[in-house]
Amino acid sequence: MKSCFDVLRRGAASVLLAALIPVAAQGAPAFTAVDLGVGVPLDVNSSGAILGLDGYAGGTPWVLEGATRSLLPVPAGATVSASRIGESGAVAGQVGSQAALWWPQGGGVRTLELLPFPPGATVGRAVDVNAAGTALVSYGTPIK
Repeated sequence: MKSCFDVLRRGAASVLLAALIPVAAQGAPAFTAVDLGVGVPLDVNSSGAILGLDGYAGGTPWVLEGATRSLLPVPAGATVSASRIGESGAVAGQVGSQAALWWPQGGGVRTLELLPFPPGATVGRAVDVNAAGTALVSYGTPIK
């Protein structure tokens, strides 16, 4: 009996091979390496803005736009995570147990918006944000 994992793994291998064939036929792709400094890259948008974290075990999220690396504003002592940078430069993530969005204000500055909980929810995480500013947010209540 085939497991779901086996089917997905085989499908992914087929896609990978199909993607590599045209690249090999055209020669090596051109690219530019960018030194991000210390940290872990998490996401990149089509404008080339890169979202990352200060360290492997978490840390303060940052955005690199061109040559400017800006730390996202976070409340003192808060546990913070970031997951995506949208096309507008908005960042989706979480502060403590609350869904959070960081909105670009220009010049590398972003403002933090903590999203309210819907009735019954005690945990939230902004997962993504599109170019129009619509956020995908996951809410829930931990099982005790």
